[in-house]
Amino acid sequence: MRTGVLSMLLVVSMFGLAQGQETSKETTAGDEAAINEVTKIEKDKIPILVMSGPAAADWFDSHNLDDLAYQDPDAGVLTKAQVSAQLRSGNRKPSSIKQYDHHVRAYSNGTVAVVTYLGDVTGKKDTMGNTLSFVSHEATTDVWVKQDGVWKRAVHAVTRVPSK
Repeated sequence: MRTGVLSMLLVVSMFGLAQGQETSKETTAGDEAAINEVTKIEKDKIPILVMSGPAAADWFDSHNLDDLAYQDPDAGVLTKAQVSAQLRSGNRKPSSIKQYDHHVRAYSNGTVAVVTYLGDVTGKKDTMGNTLSFVSHEATTDVWVKQDGVWKRAVHAVTRVPSK
């Protein structure tokens, strides 16, 4: 009996907590602007990265923090300099990138944005001296921060997921 009452109280309190969280989120104008700005950056990067080479490396260098946390499903954790060098040399070259199911959330009065999306990528990359061709279905999380009015990516984490 006591367990049943406690379980019921837990369910009721969780429902109330969920309802309270659901209704307390308000979007500010700063949040909407952040969402639009970061969405544009995310969409504009695709054709640049497919080109690879110096243009992709320049984009990568200008849009990422120096201490970028970059997680690759094959190579593990890489530095910004390592990824930039791979792009510049053509050792990291996607032949196609299809991203979809984007979700952008803004925080801290529109100065932090978290982007999640799914993607299908084909290409080649040099991982620790070995050139790998790949076809990959991936889930990606990017964290963007606005510093001195400029959006910079702080985290790029890619996880391979099974195709549906």
